[in-house]
Amino acid sequence: MPIVRFQGKVVVVESKDSAEKILDRLTNERRVGFDTESKPAFKKGVSHPISLIQLSTRDTAFLFQLKKTGFPQLMTDFLADKNIKKIGVGLKNDIEKLQELVVFNPGGFIDLSDLAAEKGIIQVGARSLTARYMEKIIL
Repeated sequence: MPIVRFQGKVVVVESKDSAEKILDRLTNERRVGFDTESKPAFKKGVSHPISLIQLSTRDTAFLFQLKKTGFPQLMTDFLADKNIKKIGVGLKNDIEKLQELVVFNPGGFIDLSDLAAEKGIIQVGARSLTARYMEKIIL
């Protein structure tokens, strides 16, 4: 299978002002890719808070470094907006961990792993789904 890579621009968001400007722009999107990252934990029972939120359009991936941007009200509003579809894989854990940082009512989240499981697909990770439906390999 051919390899697929994101060909767009990657923007690292490192200030509250930049975060607010980008979030204001993203409120005009109908769909965005969504993911979070945390510092890895190598001991059982140890976990770390989310340190990065990734929001992606077709041509740009925005990496919000929460240590530098904080959690602006516009981010909370964005995550609650039912009109903007936030699409990802394994979102239940992401949402739970985000709610440890700030309380919000999640809106517009679409978990591709849930949709795949409803169809009886056992391997529901991003790589497996990409291989199955796009016939490509994610690097």
